[in-house]
Amino acid sequence: MLFIVLGIGSKLIPALLGWGSLPTPESMVKSPKKLNNIQKIIPYILTICLFFGFILEAFGFFILGRILRALGASWIGISLWKLNRFPQQKTKMAFWLWISSWALLFGIWIHALFPKLNIQAAHIFFISGFGLMTMMISSRVILSHGNHGYEKETNSRSYAIVSIVIFISAITRFTAPWTPNYIHHLGYASFCWIVAIIIWSYHFLVKLI
Repeated sequence: MLFIVLGIGSKLIPALLGWGSLPTPESMVKSPKKLNNIQKIIPYILTICLFFGFILEAFGFFILGRILRALGASWIGISLWKLNRFPQQKTKMAFWLWISSWALLFGIWIHALFPKLNIQAAHIFFISGFGLMTMMISSRVILSHGNHGYEKETNSRSYAIVSIVIFISAITRFTAPWTPNYIHHLGYASFCWIVAIIIWSYHFLVKLI
């Protein structure tokens, strides 16, 4: 999942944040611009970091493998996605996509540096990272391919409501082990996730149908 997000996201997320144009069939067949030797070797270094992170983890080097993976993901997030800067696109969708990208990196680093919190950290980058990111990008796909226009991305409160409920779900699941009733908090987190899906579906799935 991380490979897919970082790979496809290297073109898609910067464009949605306003740092480039969306990839089109025409742009994909254009001759690539000339790169220097360092620029040519960086993708190979990133691939090695990400791939061998999983290999090291499989052989018991959990912290080293996860740090290697987190470094590769962070390089893409900062250098390609430009997460260190506010989105150039001043829309609610772009803002919450930017936030979900930071949540992804934040969860990956907690997962790397605090192995005792690995399950909780995984829920951070799956719920508020992958999950929220998927909803934001899916909303753009539905609006774009359904010819609904992009006014909703600027005017609709649905983006903020869905995103906040998603973050409540992630935080509730992260803090569940330190609460008096662990099972109840798992239920609360699941309930928030379901509510977010219902709200998102009400605003966007109906357009798809």
